[in-house]
Amino acid sequence: MDNVGDLFSNTIKKNPAAFRGVMCATTKITAAEFKSLYRIDWSPEGSAKYYDEKDTIYALEVYIQECESRSDMALSELLCFITGTEVVPPLGFQTKIRVAFFTQDKPTSRRMPFASTCTLDLSLPRGVDDPDIFMDMMDEAVKGGIAAGFGKI
Repeated sequence: MDNVGDLFSNTIKKNPAAFRGVMCATTKITAAEFKSLYRIDWSPEGSAKYYDEKDTIYALEVYIQECESRSDMALSELLCFITGTEVVPPLGFQTKIRVAFFTQDKPTSRRMPFASTCTLDLSLPRGVDDPDIFMDMMDEAVKGGIAAGFGKI
């Protein structure tokens, strides 16, 4: 940066507060802001899968709302699970988070939600209409991923 007219040493270094908002993202994310970060990959409208996906999205939105006020699971942790960072970069992400769905193999199986931080994908099980069950699944997936060393970059 010093090759650009001493930008770092003469300007940024002497006035760090003036550049903090541009160079560092430090604000706590809200539920409304989080919801604006993703797009949903729906099945064709009217299909059985579509209605199951709507159930899951309802549970996801309840979960996001709950995370805003919980002390044991913050939206920043959910964001980290999906993107690898706890805050939205100052210029935002290159693309919106893609929410996709999968069908459980068996009615008795419990395949966990999973994410790809490289492609900003969140994959959720279809048909989870109980927000409490969804919360347990997401908490286990997020906490398990972070404990295993996945997440922060």
